[in-house]
Amino acid sequence: MEKKSFLLPHCCQIIGWWLLGLVAVLCITFVIISYNAGAGAAEVGDFTRNLYAFGFYFLPNIALLLICLSREKEEDEYISFIRSRSVFIVVVFGFVGGMLLSAFAGYSFRMMSAEFVGRFMMYAQWFPNRAVLAIVYLLIFKGTLFVNKLKSRGNGE
Repeated sequence: MEKKSFLLPHCCQIIGWWLLGLVAVLCITFVIISYNAGAGAAEVGDFTRNLYAFGFYFLPNIALLLICLSREKEEDEYISFIRSRSVFIVVVFGFVGGMLLSAFAGYSFRMMSAEFVGRFMMYAQWFPNRAVLAIVYLLIFKGTLFVNKLKSRGNGE
């Protein structure tokens, strides 16, 4: 009897990587357009601004969701183990980051300067962010797969 898997097919991972590439192209074009607009070029319209907002906020999350929740080409028990270990590490990372953020936010305003607290809160908000957690998951999961692939090549398998 085969176990049920709630993962998406591998083609969704390919679509996610293409979407992430599209987001990178949008970021580069936005930087170029913003640079030229500062140099006296034509003003960026509302439609273009809305398109870039869609590309910066919605598409990366969808792309990361597709990449993280899709199967590998060859899915086996070892890959499932690596996936579950990566998810555990990311959950602990996000939980500890969120707990530190909330604990520090509650008590730090009385003890430290407002400038330091503001700067810390600006950087600490990245820890429980879903996009950052998805990127950390991908780095751990894909990095482990890559290292294991290199080890198996070194062993002559």
